[in-house]
Amino acid sequence: MNVLTKEEQIDSEVKANGIVSVLCMLLSIIVLVYFFLIRTHLVESTGHEYTYFSLLACDVILALSLVLAYLYHDRAGWMKYILMFSVILTSAIFCTCMGNNYLVYLLPIVLCSLYYRKAFSVLVSVVCVSLILLGPVFTYAVGIVNYNYVEFAGFIDPVILIKGYGSMSIFNEFMVSALPSALIFLIASMLSIWLTEIGRDMLIRSREAAIKEAMIERDVSMASDIQSGMLPAQGLERQEFSIAARMYPAKIVGGDFYDFFMVDDSHLAFMVADVSGKGVPAAMFMASALTLIRSNVHAGTDLAMAMNKANRELVSSNSLKYFVTVWIGVLDLRTGTLEYIDAGHNPPFIRKEGGYALLECRPDFVFGRKNRIRFNKQYVTLVPGDRLFLYTDGVTEAVGPSKDMYGEDRLRAVLDSCGGSSVEDMIGAVRKDLLRFAGDEPQSDDVTTLCIEYCKPYDRRTDEGITVPADREGYSLMMSRLHQVLTDGGCDPRTVSEMETVCSEVFANIDMYAYGEGTGDVHITMDVLDGKVRITFEDTGAPFNPLEHQENNPVDRFNERLQGGLGIMIVKRICDDVMYVRRGDRNILTLEKEIS
Repeated sequence: MNVLTKEEQIDSEVKANGIVSVLCMLLSIIVLVYFFLIRTHLVESTGHEYTYFSLLACDVILALSLVLAYLYHDRAGWMKYILMFSVILTSAIFCTCMGNNYLVYLLPIVLCSLYYRKAFSVLVSVVCVSLILLGPVFTYAVGIVNYNYVEFAGFIDPVILIKGYGSMSIFNEFMVSALPSALIFLIASMLSIWLTEIGRDMLIRSREAAIKEAMIERDVSMASDIQSGMLPAQGLERQEFSIAARMYPAKIVGGDFYDFFMVDDSHLAFMVADVSGKGVPAAMFMASALTLIRSNVHAGTDLAMAMNKANRELVSSNSLKYFVTVWIGVLDLRTGTLEYIDAGHNPPFIRKEGGYALLECRPDFVFGRKNRIRFNKQYVTLVPGDRLFLYTDGVTEAVGPSKDMYGEDRLRAVLDSCGGSSVEDMIGAVRKDLLRFAGDEPQSDDVTTLCIEYCKPYDRRTDEGITVPADREGYSLMMSRLHQVLTDGGCDPRTVSEMETVCSEVFANIDMYAYGEGTGDVHITMDVLDGKVRITFEDTGAPFNPLEHQENNPVDRFNERLQGGLGIMIVKRICDDVMYVRRGDRNILTLEKEIS
């Protein structure tokens, strides 16, 4: 069991000091009033005026000292001993005047429990038990016990102590009142100390639980931020399409996800997916699935091949046996052709000729569960004005107060009612209607929606390029045309020189590795668009990704360097972006550089 921190101990002690000071002042005032009420009886029973004034003065001094203690109760450490000494002394005075009311000593042991210190409580208990047992002597000294006015000269006669005179001797007082009171007090003080220990342990457990809960909330909040950061925050801004998406997790983090990105200038990839789980584990699995799908599809390979490869990679690390339902499509912005894969997901709604209907999909097996799964591409052609609305089952399976589900018919009705609204407004309308339907029912599943509209074909005119042989002659033709295109495009001499350098390295790489001992052609396009230079090399040689080739370190000694690698290092240093894909039987390498 951990102990309280030093700051917590000080804070607890200061609060206890304030409470004890107030209660002790009230007790001193009660004793003071009591003295006035029994003055005559006290003087007559003792035969001495000084006894009354001595007790009165003692109580006044205690009251003043407690006032000062209250003013300085924020002093931790020694202050609790002074306060408890005052409480015990005040209690002793009260018990002396009251005769046999020794249970007043319960007040100090109860008050000392406020400090949550077992050793301090035990010390107070021992002192109070001692004072209770000595109570008859104190009361005899002031004359309360000795109603027969027994005289003694500076000492107590042993005979009086043992036999006593009259009806109330010291021994009788001890046996009848003090000893039973001491035993009762001892039991009560042990109970108080035990309760103090329980309270202290509960305080520690409460603090530890609060710390753990705060740490969990912080970690989950960070996980939510990380998850949100992995998803596109805003729609892509292109004239050819309009897209928007939202995810509303049932918990702080969720298992749903969406994504959209440009594979290249003319192909848009987008998807919606749902992990078979909730909370943090599902969110972690979601992150793995999203990363694998995005990286493989972004590589520009065939969609089915990309999904097959991502599936194998996810299955190999899927120890939790989760799976993902995925609907993913790649839209060719030039032709409107949409190729898509349905991995066990809800079919999307498509708008053609004004109304919405479910898109016909032949679902494949879910993603990430089995290794030897082959996903099949399906196709649909979009024309400008067509829309797709993707969603997870958290929409259609949302439950209302009457325990019926939202369903596809309600969703279709909302989509039809949106008319010419923007894709953002359409997502907002679905969300608003879903909340209205659910009422006070808690959200039981993650809700994710994505809407895309195909606005116009991609019609940017680019360089048709040239096809040259991968040899010296082709090299000369490429360099001559490159210089002309860049110069006519307004590139400065430095940019022209740098791009000539990188193109020379890339062409030499193709010449050496693409066709081996044979020959082949290279198709090269050269564009100067939107303040950047984009040059693309395509060949039908052996698959070779130069970006995976390990670079040489220029500071290595010559005989320690790997063969090759300097050329691609130069290309990466000069260009702002270098991208490679293997599409069908073609190697495609694209170089981009901002015009300075």
